[in-house]
Amino acid sequence: MTFYLTTAGFVIPSVTGSLSCISSLAIIYIIVRSKRNMSFCDMLASLAIALTTIPPMPKDVIYPFAGPSYGTTDTCEAQGLVYVTGSSIVVGMNGILNIYYVCTLRYKMKAETFSKFVEPILLVLGIVIPVVLPIMILANQGLINPDPIEPYCSIGTYPADCNAREDVECIRGEGSDGMV
Repeated sequence: MTFYLTTAGFVIPSVTGSLSCISSLAIIYIIVRSKRNMSFCDMLASLAIALTTIPPMPKDVIYPFAGPSYGTTDTCEAQGLVYVTGSSIVVGMNGILNIYYVCTLRYKMKAETFSKFVEPILLVLGIVIPVVLPIMILANQGLINPDPIEPYCSIGTYPADCNAREDVECIRGEGSDGMV
């Protein structure tokens, strides 16, 4: 039995995800006039983790999670997409911040120049790619599923690693017809 199938594996992500979500809300409140979206996306990813198995995990999930599950395949996919998209945007925004520092500190680019010419392109890439690709690739191929090592829906086949094992048939994901 993995840690995430235990009560502690259910409670700890619920508490830490909730604290992270609340902290992100506080950051959003503080910087709301800056019109940046990184904290909002971090809050969404944290919320997806905080919900753990309760609303999104399918009721008939094959893994014996200690927490309750009231969801469906669709709610699982929604949770997984929010988690993947939010986390990916946060990584992209951190990358943009690093590029900004390199451009301004190392190459002495003016902040106004960066904001006018470089930032718009990076923002489009940093937001559009994490939103469009998960929907086009992961959701369409049934690759957002429950996983026994995480108490929330994420990227993977269902059952876990079924595509790597000959004795287990994939229900969703690679090698399956994508139907539950």
